[in-house]
Order: sequence, then C-alpha cells, then structure tokens
Amino acid sequence: MVGFRGTALSTQVTPDGEEITTARFVTRAELLREVEAGRLLLPRATSIAHHLISQWYGQELPKPPHA
Repeated sequence: MVGFRGTALSTQVTPDGEEITTARFVTRAELLREVEAGRLLLPRATSIAHHLISQWYGQELPKPPHA
C-alpha cells in the first residue's frame, strides 16, 4: 500500500461514480464540524488515509459523537 500527497489546482472534483461516488474539499474547520456532527466518517487509525489526513490536519483528529 502506498499513499501520496499533492496540491490541487482546482476545487472542482468529479467522482467516477463507481469506486468513488462522492468527493469534496473541506477546510480544517469544516472537517471538525462534519466529524463532530456525525456527517463525515474518518478512516481507521491504521490506514494510510488516516495518517495523510492527520498530517494535513496538524493535530489529533476529531472524534465522532459516539466514539
């Protein structure tokens, strides 16, 4: 398994509709609000995705309301 970071040139995103059905960009504040409200689920702590998001977020990731 490998993971990559990159810089987006646009906030326009088009999911393929099969493997990825929804996608969007969020700010750190939006991520916090969405996770705390239970509207956004973060990947497991053992996943590469979790580590990439955690690095971008810059601090411990927020917990869902019933964690």
